[in-house]
Amino acid sequence: MRFLATPIAVGLPVISLFAVAAPAIAQTQPHYTVLDLGTFGTGDNSSGNGINNRGWVAGSSNSLPGGPQLAFVWGFAPSGRHSLISLGTLGGPGSAANGLNSFGEAAVTSTTALADPNGESFCPFLARQTQCIGAVWKDGRLEALPTLPGGNNAKAWWINDRGDVVGFSETGIRDETCAPGTPSQVLRFEAVVWSSAGGIYALDTPAGDTVSFAWGINRNGQAVGGSGSCSNTSIPAQNPAAAHAVLWNTDGTPNDLGHQHFLIPK
Repeated sequence: MRFLATPIAVGLPVISLFAVAAPAIAQTQPHYTVLDLGTFGTGDNSSGNGINNRGWVAGSSNSLPGGPQLAFVWGFAPSGRHSLISLGTLGGPGSAANGLNSFGEAAVTSTTALADPNGESFCPFLARQTQCIGAVWKDGRLEALPTLPGGNNAKAWWINDRGDVVGFSETGIRDETCAPGTPSQVLRFEAVVWSSAGGIYALDTPAGDTVSFAWGINRNGQAVGGSGSCSNTSIPAQNPAAAHAVLWNTDGTPNDLGHQHFLIPK
């Protein structure tokens, strides 16, 4: 009887603890609902690429099946009846919005009406062999952002509440090793910040690396991204990969976080 009594006596409090704890654990689990934001017109696909703390979304959608993507923001219609708001393009066939700050300002990459002079496809998801550059959408209009000297293309990826935009721009340096990392690429590229005060400045590349990209920036001006050689670094959005994950300080100096292959902004 002692042998039988021992596990029963020990087991009762354990069962009691689980009975009390289980409801508490269940109550802390978040509940989600899925909301389909739809597409423009009769489009057949769309993508949400960024969201701010108000629940506003930035992304892109086509308006016809198989048609080009157009940048949108969703979530702040004055009437309360939210719908996709087109941000337009900078003269080209396609655009895409990425980061979105608390004021509804969005970082955008857009094609222009110009063919790329080197036959590059810097934004193949928007249009091939067409120039694409960074832009910011604010005050109801799309404003083009400059590239680094010598570069033809750039992408704007995120924007913080100060209005600083982060992304990457081509430079004027040709590199014959680029194609394995990013097909058709001829020029090197560097992570950049477009300051809310105006202008563009490059973020330093870690020692030994030749290219870099940035795609996240916080309210303090710290940026994250990746770096490597032009042969092993693939720029977002097409399979972003780099030899090293990088954190840039507010003064633009890099911290090499080690060997990584894929970087996901938080």
